[in-house]
Amino acid sequence: MKASMMALKVPDMSCDRSQRTASSMRVSLLATLLAGASLLALAVPALAASPTTEPAPAVLDSHAQEVLRTVLIQLSQNPDARTRDRLPLLDRLLQNRQTKRKDLVGRQITPLSRREALRQGLERNLSLAIGGQDPDRAQEALRQVKAVFDPIFDLQIGYNYATSFKRTKVGLVTLKTFTVNGNVADFTASQPSAVLFNIPGSNNATGRTVVALEFYNNAATNGGQQINDAITANPGNTFGHPKQQITYTLGLTQELPWGGTLTLTDKTVQQEVFYRANGSWDDRQFTTNLSGSLVTAVPFGRGFGEDNPNNAAIRSGQVARERADWEYKALVNQTMRDIDLTYLETIRRIEALKNTVDNQALIGQLRGRMNRLFDQGLGTRYQKAQLDNEYAKTGVRVEQALQDYINASVALGQLIGDPDAIRASAIYLPYAEGAELNKETPFRFETVMATAKQSRPDFYVTNLNRSLSEINLALAQNQARPDIQVSAAVTSGQNGSVIGYENPAQSHGRIFRPDNLNQSYGVTYTYPWLNRGRDAAVERSQFALEVSDVGVRDTETQVRTEITNGLTVLQSARARQRYNADQAKGLNAAVGSLQRRLEVGIVSEDELINTSRQLLDAQLARISAAIDAKQAETSLLYAQGTIGAALVGGTSPTTAEKRRLELLADAGHLSYFGPAKDQSHGKAGKK
Repeated sequence: MKASMMALKVPDMSCDRSQRTASSMRVSLLATLLAGASLLALAVPALAASPTTEPAPAVLDSHAQEVLRTVLIQLSQNPDARTRDRLPLLDRLLQNRQTKRKDLVGRQITPLSRREALRQGLERNLSLAIGGQDPDRAQEALRQVKAVFDPIFDLQIGYNYATSFKRTKVGLVTLKTFTVNGNVADFTASQPSAVLFNIPGSNNATGRTVVALEFYNNAATNGGQQINDAITANPGNTFGHPKQQITYTLGLTQELPWGGTLTLTDKTVQQEVFYRANGSWDDRQFTTNLSGSLVTAVPFGRGFGEDNPNNAAIRSGQVARERADWEYKALVNQTMRDIDLTYLETIRRIEALKNTVDNQALIGQLRGRMNRLFDQGLGTRYQKAQLDNEYAKTGVRVEQALQDYINASVALGQLIGDPDAIRASAIYLPYAEGAELNKETPFRFETVMATAKQSRPDFYVTNLNRSLSEINLALAQNQARPDIQVSAAVTSGQNGSVIGYENPAQSHGRIFRPDNLNQSYGVTYTYPWLNRGRDAAVERSQFALEVSDVGVRDTETQVRTEITNGLTVLQSARARQRYNADQAKGLNAAVGSLQRRLEVGIVSEDELINTSRQLLDAQLARISAAIDAKQAETSLLYAQGTIGAALVGGTSPTTAEKRRLELLADAGHLSYFGPAKDQSHGKAGKK
């Protein structure tokens, strides 16, 4: 094959690429196994207990050959002849059109098996990447609502210092004696600010003697010198002052499962108490106050029991977590179904392209023959024009078939998460699918429907939606009950204003011998007028539950319809496949016969052209029927919810891979993608 300008993602993809790959694999495995056998032959005599137990070289060589044969059988997945023919055909078609179609320049032919398409889709599909985070988000939301019952600790440390002061005035005080005539004091002008205190004293002939205390202002002078009187505040280190406190408060709040809140508070104070000026007790500074409060609903009241808001939120979170898991499984099933259907559509298009090209080649041979006859004068212009027109029609059919195939490849690339799918730089070539297309999987309605009820994620999702509606209804009914709250609060306290305890352990040990004990109890009844809002919430929740019931029945009807349609399409497609296969076989023999008879001039070109058209139609119909049957099988696997196990196990390339999956499933390591089971008995992979 001449050098190709088309860039291939896999090296050496010529028409005999698979043969050379398998041959090189066999040589490599043979060399490895023979080397291992040689080492084994050298090691056995050294490890044997006695020389008489040493096996003969012929036995070792026979064993190595048997191991090699078994390994090659397990590892061989050679593309069949049909797959090997598609690569040069597609390469040639793309090369011949690069000059006229710029959109084909640089496109790479990428062989892709059905199993590899599913694997890439599960790994890189963007919808799965987004949906895969939903279970994690639901799990975190569940953890968040469960945290309402986690105890809440509150630790506070505070410092407080307080003291009091006495305000005094310090200044010059002098004694002043003067005479008062009658009851009116006679002050001199030089003493306008004197404060007179009438103190009884000795009287003389002219009047009464009075002693007065005179306080001078700060601006007053004494003997020409200014006297600065001062107003000062002195610390009052009397009993209890100054006050210095360090407070340690530890609080605990706990939501109760049946509804209610319990709060405990421990407050320890370290206080320096002065019992005299500049003196205090350093070893009697600690006192403790312990308080507790309980607020709870009563039985059969609002907010009490497993249907209270906290419990309902947790139950809803658990259901939502499980639903997110099943929704993701449904998304996985849907993605696998879409990928498989599109992959099968790509097979349909490449097979249609191959048969269309073969028909064009046949018409091209007739056209070449007619051109030679026309040049020799043995053919008419009408015959030549007829074949030229027919050949032009085959060219149009080839172009349409090629474009349909490219479109299917682009759609497949988008589903498997190919980053170049938008530019369509990769053209996918279905690979090693012949055995899968020829295998028929039996289905029966009763077993398929029974399997769907056990395995279809949609049933679990709708049932879980109904569970959520039941939880919401129970919560609404709980909130519509009479609201009766019982409360109790008790505080046991120690007074440290005089003397405390030596350390916190002593103060806590004497907390039940308090200086003061406060208790309070109460009952609160709340009921909205006519309770219309809460009753309406109950009615709305009942309607939602009825809708959920309808949703469960609707899902069953939808699945039943999918199964019925799938079985109808499957039976019809298999019947058409057998009919068209027989018709194509007969027409293919007829075309060969007409070609031989045309050479001897017994038949005309018209008969051969018409028969070739019929052959092309029969081949396309056979291919279409075969793909319709496989797509119907995929739809049925999706309808019964076992597509993950069936496709992953059914597309295993080797017997060893199938056995590996079976062992993993039996060991419990495959919770969803188990091995394929016999669908005729309505069994699915392990859940």
